[in-house]
Amino acid sequence: MAIHKFEVTVTQVVLVELDDAKLNQEFNKAFSGVFFHVDSLEDHAKHLAQMEARGLIGFDHFVEGYGDLRKLNCRVGVCSQEEEVGEVAHA
Repeated sequence: MAIHKFEVTVTQVVLVELDDAKLNQEFNKAFSGVFFHVDSLEDHAKHLAQMEARGLIGFDHFVEGYGDLRKLNCRVGVCSQEEEVGEVAHA
C-alpha cells in the first residue's frame, strides 16, 4: 500500500445578483456593525460568492447576516466549475 498525494485546483465561477435597493447604505451600516466592514455591492458579491463556493448557502437560501437571500432579491449560484488534478511526485 502506498500513500498518494494530489494537488487539486478547483476553479468556480459564481454568478451573484444583488438588489441595490435592499443592500443599501443602511443595510451596510447594520451588517458592518455585527460582522465585518462592507461599503459596496462588490463587497457583498465577493462574500456571498465565497459562501456559495464553499457550499455554505443551503437549500433554504439562508446566509447569516443576510437572512433569506430571496427576501433581499439576491441570487447566488455556481455557473461553472473545473477541476485539475496532478499527482505530486514521491519525495
